[in-house]
Amino acid sequence: MTSYSSQCIKALNSDGTIRAVGLQATELVNEVAIRHGLVGEYAKRLGEALIGGLMLSTYMKKGNRVNLNIKTTQGPVGQIFVDATPDGNVRGYIVKGDGQEPVKEGLGPWGEGILSVLRSKDVEQKEPFIGTVPLITGHFAKDLTFYWHQSEQVPSAVGLHIEVSENPERPIKSAGGFLMQALPGANEDVLKDLEQHIDNFGDIALEMAENSNPKELLPYIFKDTGYSLLEETPLTSICSCSIEKVSRAFSLLPMKDIDEMIQNKESPETKCEFCGTLYQLSLEDLKKIKS
Repeated sequence: MTSYSSQCIKALNSDGTIRAVGLQATELVNEVAIRHGLVGEYAKRLGEALIGGLMLSTYMKKGNRVNLNIKTTQGPVGQIFVDATPDGNVRGYIVKGDGQEPVKEGLGPWGEGILSVLRSKDVEQKEPFIGTVPLITGHFAKDLTFYWHQSEQVPSAVGLHIEVSENPERPIKSAGGFLMQALPGANEDVLKDLEQHIDNFGDIALEMAENSNPKELLPYIFKDTGYSLLEETPLTSICSCSIEKVSRAFSLLPMKDIDEMIQNKESPETKCEFCGTLYQLSLEDLKKIKS
């Protein structure tokens, strides 16, 4: 499935010291929420994680990917997984936290937990980068900002806005976000300007979520500073699952288990957590795994 009405823009200020990323993701988040049958706070939490994953993927090389694993200990959400690529494709799913403690007073809706980010490298750099930080505020935008400061030492400001409904046919009214980062060489004045933008990020994120053309907001973002629009990328949610990948996963099982399935003429089923597609291996598929 594809959501070309959702898009990501990248821009750079005139002296190359501030990069900005804007995402209008209403249709994309709607698509994923509907796929998983989510409404209300569940749809909102997954939507924030999807946008966060896309933000993280924007400075990666083509062919790489980023995985988010967000595990909470409080509130209705137990865990969220997101997989995103720099070409604007993202997928994700949520594990509900049945029986968890309520969110502590003073924290945001995410409560306490852990945010882990795994960024894959090029083929010649096989070791992935893994960064892990605690959720310290319970507000995902602030905790994502903390991740960039703590794990990657990049001064950043993040804004997210998602408005939800209880309509299962359209659970997301609007969704968007914005990222600004100081690049190497930025002086103190640039950093101070970035800090001042943080106070206005709620409004910027709201405008980004509700504006169908995020490019119109760039003059507001950069104010009196010149800038260049670097890239416009349509956002998609296309799952990479396949029967071939399912077969490869089953091939990792002990051969005695495969033999038992063949003897019992079983047709094992498995479902993709990201998109819900159900795969069933035939007897012939099992025999190919064994051969």
